[in-house]
Amino acid sequence: MIDLQLDSPADGGACVGRADGQVVFARHGLPGEHVGVEVQAQAKRFLRADVVRVSSPNPQRVASPCPYFRPGGCGGCAWLHADPDYQLELKGQVADRHVAAGSAASSGRYACARSARRPVGARG
Repeated sequence: MIDLQLDSPADGGACVGRADGQVVFARHGLPGEHVGVEVQAQAKRFLRADVVRVSSPNPQRVASPCPYFRPGGCGGCAWLHADPDYQLELKGQVADRHVAAGSAASSGRYACARSARRPVGARG
């Protein structure tokens, strides 16, 4: 297990952390949390990991309403362990980074067009 501090949100519901200078994309964590992760995959420049222990939780952390949202679970949803309003904020931050990388103007509002109030159910 690797201990690390999570930083910003990333694609696919992961957060960015660093361990010994290497980037770690950790699913099931939230920005600002100190966590323990288990590495699931290793690439040349980064690791993919699952959070298996949260030492200091983000205040926006909630219990997931889905029993399959866990390390080793289905992986079909992102951020179910965050308050619904915070989910939208995280998704907006990720989208803003993508827009900024494409040199387009961003208002930060386009990513929040759909409410997260119904966090589980049919996708559409």
